[in-house]
Amino acid sequence: MKIFGFIKNLYGNSHFRTKIIFNFLIINLIITVSIGIIYYYKSTSIIEEELTKSVDYSVSRLSLDISAFTNRIMDISDSIATNPSIRKVLMDSMEKSSFEKQLNNYVVISDIYNSFPYNSAIYRCRVYLENSFNSSRQTIDFLNLREAAGENWFDKTRQLNGKLFWTNSYDFKSGDNRYEKLISCTRVLKDYNQTDRIVSYVCIDVREKDFYNILSETEKAINGAIYLIGDDGEIVSCRETANIGKKIDTLDGFMMEELDTKNRRTMEIDGKMSLVITDKLPDLGWKLVAIISMQNFVDKNNVIFISLLQISLIAFLLSLVLAALLSFNITGRIRKLIEYIHKIDVEKYEEPLEVVYKDEISELIMAFNHMVYENHVLVNEVYKKNLEKKGAEVKLLQAQINPHFLYNALDTANWMAQKYKARDIMKFLKLLSNFYRLSLSKGRNIVSIGDEIQHVKSYLQIQQIKSNDAIEACYNISEDILEYSIPKLILQPIVENAIIHGIQETEEQKGIIEIAGYSDNATVKLLVKDNGAGMTGDKLNQILQKIYTDNDSSGSYGLRNVNQRIGHYFGKDYGIKISSEEGTGTLVEVYFPKIVIGEDMEKLND
Repeated sequence: MKIFGFIKNLYGNSHFRTKIIFNFLIINLIITVSIGIIYYYKSTSIIEEELTKSVDYSVSRLSLDISAFTNRIMDISDSIATNPSIRKVLMDSMEKSSFEKQLNNYVVISDIYNSFPYNSAIYRCRVYLENSFNSSRQTIDFLNLREAAGENWFDKTRQLNGKLFWTNSYDFKSGDNRYEKLISCTRVLKDYNQTDRIVSYVCIDVREKDFYNILSETEKAINGAIYLIGDDGEIVSCRETANIGKKIDTLDGFMMEELDTKNRRTMEIDGKMSLVITDKLPDLGWKLVAIISMQNFVDKNNVIFISLLQISLIAFLLSLVLAALLSFNITGRIRKLIEYIHKIDVEKYEEPLEVVYKDEISELIMAFNHMVYENHVLVNEVYKKNLEKKGAEVKLLQAQINPHFLYNALDTANWMAQKYKARDIMKFLKLLSNFYRLSLSKGRNIVSIGDEIQHVKSYLQIQQIKSNDAIEACYNISEDILEYSIPKLILQPIVENAIIHGIQETEEQKGIIEIAGYSDNATVKLLVKDNGAGMTGDKLNQILQKIYTDNDSSGSYGLRNVNQRIGHYFGKDYGIKISSEEGTGTLVEVYFPKIVIGEDMEKLND
């Protein structure tokens, strides 16, 4: 009780800043430790569960692969047992016959055997016959029936009375005195008419390493060891060849009776905790035993635990820093902030926030009211100035539309007057008159798309006369967009740019200008395409940078003018897009919203 009272007095007499830091750290520490413990045990459980599922699935797939492999061998054995031609030869071998006839019989069996599918998986096939001399043809051996009695599988095969029998691994001495570990599939063949009469023994040999090759793929996937166990508990195939032929329960940590079908358990094997999963091969009576060391799992858990400790330490240090900053802000900087806001106060805002109390937070609200008022006045002033500036910029931009075109056109008219008769001059001057009439548009800044198309047609007809019809014009304008509105003088600068920098840059100085227009949902799109010189990607990027800059000296003024005016009238989401390919031409796309001339456009004209 005295200790509790001492702590209580110590906490009560501490400074407010100390209390904030202490409370903040305690709360943070409780939360961090709780989350860390929950996360550690939850992640451990999830990792172990996922590891078990993954290994269980891999072992199940391996069981299917082993079964598929052995089924192919058993299919070949069944084919030998049921093939009528082979049966006939086997029955003939029961009677003594000449050497030549026996040899022919061997050729018949060998040819039929080699025609079976999957026989490439077989090491050798041994056929034991009555009254037979020993002979070999490729991968099939013909042996005397009496020699079968010396094989380790003989008694068991005889007892099964025609059923298939799979041996465990054993050492087999081949003809070149080499030993090979084999696993054999054997059966006895009897006379159909006299069931107690044995016609032949058939033994199909498979290398043990062919079985292990199947096991090894799964071993790599699970990063563990897999044992193929016979029904008597003897190891049939595994990575360590020295263990083949041993009983599984002779290995450290194994108990044969514990290896139940589809069983999962944790055992201590060779001094290490390991996950052991077994699966039974029902057709063979064998078992698959997969062993995965839990050390990797433990290492991952240790990494998680260390990471959590590091995170907790970092969180604690950050909490200490944040608590100190928070306490300083609450008790120290509030007063300085209020004094600063009062210094920039000009007059009371007409709609201040309500102040109920007179504490430090209330003083902060009062200062905030002053700041909002001043900010409101400032924003209004800046807003008005920006509107005035934008209006002046737009008027200036429109006043700067390439004035030298008028003089070039008049010069051309003078030249035509000298060369042609008055009728051509009248046509040219009429086109010129239409062009400038549409350009002026009675002082309106916004025109219909139909008027804009007529304006650019007049311009192109003038250019065709100037270029002696070196420029062709094609139009594909959807009629349903002609009534929509657009800022005037949008297409003419783009077409002029296509002629000067596109067609006239080609060697022939001839080309085609295509103008198209259509609506796309709520957007109108106008396209100007030429088959002129085009440009490289680097040149296109330079032009795009000039278009989107406000520097008048950066070049590409005409296209920049168009993009700025569209953005001013319709917003920054609208403007122009340019694509080009050197030697092919350039495409300029103008896009803006669907707006019909009316009250909305009167506001834009203003």
